[in-house]
Amino acid sequence: MSEQHDGPDVLADRIAGLSPVKRALLEMRLKQKRTSAPSEIAGPLPPIPQRINRESASLSFAQQRLWFLDQLDPGSPLYSMPRQIRARGVLDAGAMERALNALVVRHESLRTSFPAVDGQPVQRIAPSALIQMPVVELAEIPEPQREAEAQRLALEEARSAAAGTP
Repeated sequence: MSEQHDGPDVLADRIAGLSPVKRALLEMRLKQKRTSAPSEIAGPLPPIPQRINRESASLSFAQQRLWFLDQLDPGSPLYSMPRQIRARGVLDAGAMERALNALVVRHESLRTSFPAVDGQPVQRIAPSALIQMPVVELAEIPEPQREAEAQRLALEEARSAAAGTP
């Protein structure tokens, strides 16, 4: 079944087709949602506190499951999800690299590894990590072959990332 995004007219028709009881329930829930949403007047939400003990922490059940599966089939690409983006126009590679590094600084999960201590996995959060974004210039390749070369490089990168090689 494909996901369908209804336009405002279709949504209005669907609401109009509800029974009076269901329409009242919908209106009540929408009002609750509006009143429970953070107010713009209240200002920005406070930052999420960082964990004090970065030496080790136990894994969540989901992390334990993935760690166990990795022990059964080390380096399996099954749960790796490489992604690529296509940038059209001029890209400020330095700004992109700084933005990615700002994300890594902000999100501990991007600096977390799962070593085994006494046979049990623990979370280790690195105090810092630096992403170096390689830039591959394809302008020297003739236009007809450029797309194929970009696809080849992306596939090669995805395979090496899935295999755990730099």
